[in-house]
Amino acid sequence: MAVAVLGGVAVRQTQNGQGLEQQARQAQQQLDAVSAVPAAPDAQAVHAKTANGALTTVVASDQQGKAVFTAFRLPARPVPGRPTSCGSTTTAPRARPD
Repeated sequence: MAVAVLGGVAVRQTQNGQGLEQQARQAQQQLDAVSAVPAAPDAQAVHAKTANGALTTVVASDQQGKAVFTAFRLPARPVPGRPTSCGSTTTAPRARPD
């Protein structure tokens, strides 16, 4: 019985290891694809700062046919069920009817 349990654990660990290797390969492929865009000779970048303070960059390459978007200093994600502000608004005073 103990041998069967240990054998099952070893098989499961091997499968988990293979799954992790597969995930690592996929992550590397995605990283390579993203890295190719700014490395392209025709790459062009546009930088901006959003109203909420986030810093954004879009790098595009016609040769690659792709664009990469990055953002830094994004605001925290809203907590489900908690109201969030969309910013402040001001209302112009209304003219009083005569």
